[in-house]
Amino acid sequence: MIYDESILKALSDLLLELEKYTSQSSQLMYTEFNSQDELNNYVKGLRSQLEQQDINLIGELQVAFLPTSTFQELALSNGWGSDYLLLADKLDKILSTTGYKQSKGPDKRP
Repeated sequence: MIYDESILKALSDLLLELEKYTSQSSQLMYTEFNSQDELNNYVKGLRSQLEQQDINLIGELQVAFLPTSTFQELALSNGWGSDYLLLADKLDKILSTTGYKQSKGPDKRP
C-alpha cells in the first residue's frame, strides 16, 4: 500500500468536497476545460487515481492547487475562492504527513 489508510481517507474526503464545487462550476473561461463534462471527468480521474493508489496523484494535486492553476482559477471564476483556500490548506496539511515536498517526490532523508 502506497498511502496509509488515514491519508487515503483524507484525500478521498478532500476530493469529494472538491467535486461538490466543481460539479456546480459553469464558468470555465480561465481553465484548461472546454466543457463541464471535461471538468467532471478530470475530477473523477483524480478519484480513480486515488482508488488505484497512483503515486502520481500527489504531484497532480500539487500542480492543480497551485496559485493561478486549475482549481484557483475555477474557484475565482465561480465564486468559491475562499473555499478554495480552505481546500488548498487541507491538501497542504495532508501532504505534509506524506513526506512530499513541493512536487519533488518523497523526502528520503533519514
